[in-house]
Amino acid sequence: LTGTLGVLAKAKLNGMIDNLSTILENLEALNFRISDHLKRQILKAVGELD
Repeated sequence: LTGTLGVLAKAKLNGMIDNLSTILENLEALNFRISDHLKRQILKAVGELD
């Protein structure tokens, strides 16, 4: 099984999403909980963070 963040990361890597960080911010605004550490890891993995 793949969770929400895994699906979004895969979509970003496959070119279906332009900006994952904006989507994560929108999810957080809707009370989706994600640690800062995990958020940084995911954004690094998809090339949005150095």
